[in-house]
Amino acid sequence: MERRGISPIVAVILLIVFVALVIIIILIVAFGVGEEGWQKKGKSAEDVCKRMILDAYLDEEILYMENIGDYPTYQILIKKMSGDYVEKETLDIRLGEGSSYSEELDLSGIDEVLVIPVALGTIGNQKVAKICADKFGTQVYV
Repeated sequence: MERRGISPIVAVILLIVFVALVIIIILIVAFGVGEEGWQKKGKSAEDVCKRMILDAYLDEEILYMENIGDYPTYQILIKKMSGDYVEKETLDIRLGEGSSYSEELDLSGIDEVLVIPVALGTIGNQKVAKICADKFGTQVYV
């Protein structure tokens, strides 16, 4: 009796194609290729986030923030960090250029705070919020 099936060479080629597809999907998810269409006034998310600058400092447990950038914030993401611990809090604050705001925070056990702007732009005709990368945030030590 003769066994039938795919040859080992075909099996290896199919396995390589499958692995390549999985790697491509992981890269697309990791690098956010789907955000390419996000715009604000004709600018990309990277360009807008570079120009959304928040000045921030702490006085006791009150966080003071001022928008010294070129774009208003839609929201502000606060990351409270201590070692491997990260707590995120979103403030529904729209800070126009030159505007300031303060917020009392519970900082017990926290070593540093990262203040990250969130921009509102569009993809097509839909308004979409974009959280800027951590590198565009302002780091404040407690």
